[in-house]
Amino acid sequence: MKREGFNYTLYYVGGTPPLEELRYSTPEGDDARNGLAAYGGLSFIIESGIRRKAADPDADLGRRIDAYLALLKRFIYDNEQILQDSQLIESARNRPLPDFIPVNYFWANTWPDTTFTSIVNVIDKKTVRDSTINTSNFMKELVVKHSVSRPLGYIIESRWAQNYQTLL
Repeated sequence: MKREGFNYTLYYVGGTPPLEELRYSTPEGDDARNGLAAYGGLSFIIESGIRRKAADPDADLGRRIDAYLALLKRFIYDNEQILQDSQLIESARNRPLPDFIPVNYFWANTWPDTTFTSIVNVIDKKTVRDSTINTSNFMKELVVKHSVSRPLGYIIESRWAQNYQTLL
């Protein structure tokens, strides 16, 4: 995105560092943002700010669409990227499933020493420049509260088996 001239940043969910809690977004496999990954595809979300108080909030709509197209073209036309993505997807498909599947979990920071800090990228509102802040409130570990055993098999009517075979 930056190479094509668009502002682009990875972001976290939460409050303002260093005092408020920050975490990654959802890890849910059935979330609309991650759902394609369940089928071995790439999944990402693009959020762009709409200036709702502007006289014409959609004045930059064409520019936002151009940003989406720049990203999508990378996944379609960049052969090196396509090869890397394909290898990553195939590797994930071939990994054995764990014996237990987490079903209730949350982001946390389990370090016993509260002086442990993470560096978080931010934009300084006064200077509008990239900056970093140290914080101990960046929650980057998933803590599992409940899990279930991996299914040992599925009972599917034979007439539907072919439809489910690839997914399972």
